[in-house]
Amino acid sequence: KCEDALQSLLVFGACRPVRRLASSAMGRIIQKGDAISVYSRASTLQGWLVDVKRADPMACAGAAQCLGEIYHLFGRKITAGLIETSNIVGKLMKYHEDFVRQDALLLLENALEGSGGGGSGAAYLEAFRIIMRGGISDKSYIVRVAAARCLKAFANIGGPGLGMAELDTSMSCCVKGLEDNVSAVRDSFAEALGAILALAVNPDAQEEKSKMLLQRNLMMVYRSI
Repeated sequence: KCEDALQSLLVFGACRPVRRLASSAMGRIIQKGDAISVYSRASTLQGWLVDVKRADPMACAGAAQCLGEIYHLFGRKITAGLIETSNIVGKLMKYHEDFVRQDALLLLENALEGSGGGGSGAAYLEAFRIIMRGGISDKSYIVRVAAARCLKAFANIGGPGLGMAELDTSMSCCVKGLEDNVSAVRDSFAEALGAILALAVNPDAQEEKSKMLLQRNLMMVYRSI
């Protein structure tokens, strides 16, 4: 009942501070419950974001922020939903309101880091396409910052699904981002560039991370049996 009440508050269109607190509270409540609650709530939020046509922007931002918090805390348990989450982010990126696009990319960042590279290659390629197609060149600087953070998250988890061509493209975009007029954007792209360079010059780390993540996911499956 508490989870339902918090979700109702989020999709009602609460302001950003309330959305943040409600999302955090949702995560804490789920932590106290059983594992089924994670899958159920993530699926419910995904379903709402998929089915809604043109909802109130603040409601969409609230649902996205809450789903992002769930991925942040339990991402490795819900990697199967990563492809659908990527599609949801693509849908939210079409909103005119920049805070919706920002929260969409923050959701993607949490999904990438939370999944730890344990999702399908198709999901990561779709996520990368969304970032590169519009996020890094968005007219709003807060969205460009969020896109740069997504690129950094990709590098931090070993660049799953990405080859050298994608890494080269990412680095080129980051270099271009260093020329942005907004210092926050330049700083974010500088951090992303450093992370991507570190991965590119040590490709063995990408393979090693993939092996470690696979072993970790197998252990989680084994423990849940």
